[in-house]
Amino acid sequence: MAITISNGLSGRYFSMSVPDMVCTIGGYRMGVKILISPDSKSWTEIYSEYLYPLDGSITLSDLGNLLTPYARQMLVVDVKIQLTEEYADSNSIASSQEQTFTLVYCEADIPTTCEDWTTHHFLSLLLGTKLTAPAVSNTSISSVREPPYAPPPIPTAARRRSRPWSSAATTTTPPST
Repeated sequence: MAITISNGLSGRYFSMSVPDMVCTIGGYRMGVKILISPDSKSWTEIYSEYLYPLDGSITLSDLGNLLTPYARQMLVVDVKIQLTEEYADSNSIASSQEQTFTLVYCEADIPTTCEDWTTHHFLSLLLGTKLTAPAVSNTSISSVREPPYAPPPIPTAARRRSRPWSSAATTTTPPST
């Protein structure tokens, strides 16, 4: 019998809202490996266990709690879950499946999906035209200069008060009687 995934993972998720993954097997146990990658090229294994079914079903839950520390370090991380089914009378792999998705670091509970957020709201505070450099037309970059900035002058009396080590600040007058 093969691995049947009834609730799989694909696409993009916030790190604190990864849904549970539910699958059924007919075999004795299922090997689960979770790998992460910042670039989908070099993978690092962070979890490797054999899970045993209850009534033929296995649920991978709380994946967000497991993956959030890794997502915090990389901000966006690719996740690969490798599933292998095994039978009790054999050490060979009966069937295998693989689920791949992207995880975006977010500790907040956002009431929408990551796909929807990044499609419609991502960087929404930066809507409109952005001026990142002065418009230059027929002028070399070296000729565009900022106006000079000069801080306002500090009054002499305030300068003396701000330096307690100066001779004016340590001078004392005798008490009058």
